[in-house]
Amino acid sequence: MSATITAVGIISFIGLVSPNIARLLGARSARDELYYSALLGALLLLIADSIARIASDISVDIIPSGTAAAVVGAPLLIYLAIRRSKAEDYMPLRQPVSNAVLNRQKWLMIIAVAVFSVLVAMFLNNDGLGWGWNIPSSFALETRLPRIGIAFAAGICMAIAGTLLQRLINNPLASPDLLGVSAGATAAVVISSVMAGKPLLLLSPFIALGGSLTMLAILLLLSRKKQFSAATIILLGISLTAMVEALVQFVLAKGTQDVYSILGWLAGSTYSAQGQEAGLLLIASVVILGFSLLSSRSLTLLNLDREIAAARGLNVQLSSNLLLLLVALSCAMVTATLGPIAFIGLLAPHMAMLMGAHKVKSQLLLSALLGAAILVLADWLGRNMLYPSQVAAGTLAAALGGGYFVLLLLRSKLRAS
Repeated sequence: MSATITAVGIISFIGLVSPNIARLLGARSARDELYYSALLGALLLLIADSIARIASDISVDIIPSGTAAAVVGAPLLIYLAIRRSKAEDYMPLRQPVSNAVLNRQKWLMIIAVAVFSVLVAMFLNNDGLGWGWNIPSSFALETRLPRIGIAFAAGICMAIAGTLLQRLINNPLASPDLLGVSAGATAAVVISSVMAGKPLLLLSPFIALGGSLTMLAILLLLSRKKQFSAATIILLGISLTAMVEALVQFVLAKGTQDVYSILGWLAGSTYSAQGQEAGLLLIASVVILGFSLLSSRSLTLLNLDREIAAARGLNVQLSSNLLLLLVALSCAMVTATLGPIAFIGLLAPHMAMLMGAHKVKSQLLLSALLGAAILVLADWLGRNMLYPSQVAAGTLAAALGGGYFVLLLLRSKLRAS
């Protein structure tokens, strides 16, 4: 991998698409999959590079091979996922199994952790001379409060979006970033900003919402024939995300000096947080949480079985569409305000489930608290860890979440052995 990146740059999508195409074409043994993947990878990259060179000659602009690889490979993977998936793909993936019981002590502990994360972010900071607890000055208060508020609200929104998706699709791997919901919002905001020549601040939430809804509609339309099977949805989501991200990278490469501010926004940063934005996002997060709790009965029935839900008098199609609209709204609000921070949507629901939140209401509330606390702590670490330099909250949240899942895998492997 390192030698390939050094020689030709980032073309990692080939590593995803080749093995999956090999399996969908019939490779079953590890040896066959290895041989066919190598041949397919070489063939796909050769085709992509040829297309990139031809397109570059026609458009006069240089088209990266990585962009062409995503544009060529993703549609092929989508086609094969729809046409060649097997019967076992219809089996739903299981939610995380835990025997933990969510009692009053755990609730108090999580609430205390969320409050403590806010207090730490406000009063414990690195001033360049060392760490220390101190009362912030008026200037520090004006800069810290909006960042803490936006991080807290964004954590709630993304945790709710992830919980709704995982319950609605009955897939523990469903999250806004894996299914392309956040990618759609990001692409819509980036492309519109580059085309306009400046950030469209007032219109960004509406543009992001349109992008999220478009990606969700495409995903559900393509997966309907396979009855929204877990494996098909994941493959389609990853493929659509790769295509959209390749388009974003190409658009940014052709942008102006405003691209630098967009790149900072893409990292999921709270650097330029304003008090008004923080207040609006906090209000939106409370409203979204309230609507998600009101829909807990519908979500419980849909999570069990759609036929059972219909038999109990639930309008399945309308309920599903409204819940997906809530997911898209959550992603759009967060993406428009501080950029893509979608990993919380995968991490927080898993943590809540493993702590004993098996019912919909308890998982929504607990994952919201966990998401808020994680993102506030990630933003606090990003501000202070490398002071005076800063690390974006989205980057640190992804790093912390990735480490958490690695620990889970190691623990399960140790238990199995």
